[in-house]
Amino acid sequence: MKLGSEDPVEWLAVRWLQEQLDALQHQKPHVLADVDPEGVHQMRVATRRMRAVLRVCKDLPACEKLQRQKADLKWLASQLGAVRDLDVELASLDSAGDAMPAEYASGYTCYQQHLQRERQAALHELRLSVNGPRYAELTQGLADFVNSYQRQEHRGEPTIRDAAQAWINKQYRRVLRDGRTIQHDSADARLHALRIDCKRLRYLFEYFRPVYGASLKNAIRELKVLQNVLGEVQDSHVAMQRLLDHAEVQSPTSNSRFTLMALGHLYCLQGQRLSRARSQFFQIWPGFDQQGRRKRLLARLRENRS
Repeated sequence: MKLGSEDPVEWLAVRWLQEQLDALQHQKPHVLADVDPEGVHQMRVATRRMRAVLRVCKDLPACEKLQRQKADLKWLASQLGAVRDLDVELASLDSAGDAMPAEYASGYTCYQQHLQRERQAALHELRLSVNGPRYAELTQGLADFVNSYQRQEHRGEPTIRDAAQAWINKQYRRVLRDGRTIQHDSADARLHALRIDCKRLRYLFEYFRPVYGASLKNAIRELKVLQNVLGEVQDSHVAMQRLLDHAEVQSPTSNSRFTLMALGHLYCLQGQRLSRARSQFFQIWPGFDQQGRRKRLLARLRENRS
């Protein structure tokens, strides 16, 4: 059944949870097999999307029953994030290896193997989790909820149109507020916080897109560009911190000299990547923060133009 903008937003929330639960379960065998890192990534995306909808729908009568699942989704996201972060760093390390001087090769290999061991340990914990009772209770609880949900006549809950206006406007304003405070000397943590704001706005766009279609297509594309740049900032920051942490535990031996030289070289490469990403942010932010863009988007949603 196709939903319209005058239907209760609760109906859309239940449908969204069903779709993301299906995606979660579809990715489970891929995560366990570990053939492609994309399985972990897509399972993490489905988890984040469910957390996002439960965050904004917390006051809807149906979603009030899902407090236990909210906590379990946060736990699952943490398990997935531990593996995904290392996948991202290993991919970055592969590209950095092409620029690695020959004399640093042994140290580079040692660090790569260290990250691979860290990933295997994180993957082992993730496999235990998705095969364990907490994951089973989480997915069964969500399945029971969506399967037992009975649509009723509109009982005063917000319509999809009203919710889209209110929720998108609130989160969009937060993105603009936080983005406008970013200066050239702002800490990386400030840009990471903005990235989280942008993710939550994008999930709202995607949540309402089945109803509004093309009205949100361009907004999603533009937000992805901003998110990708902010993601580069965060990935570089995390990689640099991990390099520092690993350097601090190196014992003073002749072999560690080559590892430290490689770590220093990688640290410089990540620093350059971080600087480029921060510069890109200041180049693209003015375009995102164009005067009247938010109001024009809300007007299209209000008029329900697709």
